[in-house]
Amino acid sequence: MDVSEERTHIDGHAQLAVSKAVLEPSSSRKWEFYYRGNKISAPVIDTAFYEKLLSHSWTFGIGDYIDADLEVTQKLNSIGIWENSRYRVVKVHDVLASPTDQELF
Repeated sequence: MDVSEERTHIDGHAQLAVSKAVLEPSSSRKWEFYYRGNKISAPVIDTAFYEKLLSHSWTFGIGDYIDADLEVTQKLNSIGIWENSRYRVVKVHDVLASPTDQELF
């Protein structure tokens, strides 16, 4: 088993809750999101998204969601399980306000 093996896939239209934003365009500085109940860090590499933020076409606050294509890179670990190792937001489709009334189930 080659534990250095990697694979990448795109989760299209992933719902990412914003917990920490980086408002300057950067391919290396990471935002913090909640994705499927887990806190993740990922750079946003969509330049059109930053242009919409700078022009105030899109505004958002902490807890709001972005609908985005999320690139997920996985590495094969020593026991043969694929583990998520890196995330990148490659395309932002929309910004969604945080739901005002959330139900647990």
